[in-house]
Amino acid sequence: MRAAMLSPFRSSGVRLRLTALYAEVPKRGPVVRNLLHIDTQDLTFQSAPGASLAEVEIVAVATSMGDRPVATVARSYKIQAPADRFQEALKEGALYTLDVPVKKRGAYQIQVAVRDAATGKVGSASQFLEIPELKRGRVALTSIVLQTGNRPAGTPAWAGMAPVTRQFRAGSQVEYFCFLENAGKVLAANLDSQIRIVRGGQSVYTGPAKLVPIDGGGLAVTGTLKLGERMTPGDYYLGVIAADRTAPKNGVAAQWTDFE
Repeated sequence: MRAAMLSPFRSSGVRLRLTALYAEVPKRGPVVRNLLHIDTQDLTFQSAPGASLAEVEIVAVATSMGDRPVATVARSYKIQAPADRFQEALKEGALYTLDVPVKKRGAYQIQVAVRDAATGKVGSASQFLEIPELKRGRVALTSIVLQTGNRPAGTPAWAGMAPVTRQFRAGSQVEYFCFLENAGKVLAANLDSQIRIVRGGQSVYTGPAKLVPIDGGGLAVTGTLKLGERMTPGDYYLGVIAADRTAPKNGVAAQWTDFE
């Protein structure tokens, strides 16, 4: 598994999609929240009463300067698919969340490997992530979360696979949100926020984003975007930019994520 993570080539014995999100956790500080989508068609399921079971081993490593890991988390995870939902489980895949606490802020390479315990097949994925400095009142944004809009009433914001797969159908609506750190030191009236979508280095869309107060104080940058006819199938980047007009040096923050 270590060899798979350190290889410059992605291992695909078990197809894996990684979404590494930076978040601030009260009394803990910065945390890298890894959302993993595991293609269950690549796993070996064993029959059990009323269900099928597969077991995977997961290792996540955060690497800073050089190649020395600064944080490592390892877990074993059992996937249980009820008999009447087995085909659905193969189609949808499995979602797993793994938090990796980091002590220092800065740039990290997040590397994850998944191993099918029955066959030894390994899959890996990696993502670059930067945890911003919050000293001296610097404005910062947490990672962007994308999800399908128009969810049925009562559906949790994290339900479904959209936040980790980041795959959406043409014509659908996509919600985006992230949190503004150090917002308590900045007047909302002095903040500007916008969203940008880029494909192939060319700007596809630019528009305003909403600043919404959240419980417990602070602000979220959020909005809903409709994927119109001009947005043909392919890979895109979505960026959120927030700027404090009164602080030209430390008052601009941006986050980007890709989607398909």
